[in-house]
Amino acid sequence: MIMGRAMSKFGGQDNQSLAGGICKGKPFMSTLFFQRVKHIIKRIPKGRVATYGQIAELAGNHRAARQVAWILHSSSEKESLPWHRVVNSQGKISLKPNYGYEVQKALLKKESIEFDEDGRIDLNEYLWKPSMPKWYTER
Repeated sequence: MIMGRAMSKFGGQDNQSLAGGICKGKPFMSTLFFQRVKHIIKRIPKGRVATYGQIAELAGNHRAARQVAWILHSSSEKESLPWHRVVNSQGKISLKPNYGYEVQKALLKKESIEFDEDGRIDLNEYLWKPSMPKWYTER
């Protein structure tokens, strides 16, 4: 619920515009990309973070970072996704103050993730580095 409310200000784009070329006529939530993204996000361990772009690439579309954000926005609560472990490529929280930023930062700090004075997470230290799934290496 927090993520849904926090992300309600995110971009103001709907399902169709964010799905872009990935959908191909299917409901977006049933696509293979959508399922892969959910699976990847659920695997991010406590005390680690992943970036939107990293998740998109692992799911098979390196250009779909915004779709990852939309999936988090639309599915975090109902799918029990650890949304707070996903940050931008600079190691910063993308949510704005009063729209989830403080909640995400508190949840990450609770997992012993540290922020510098600019609100950045050191990705060299905290970035999750998963092994590649079989479908990813067979492309």
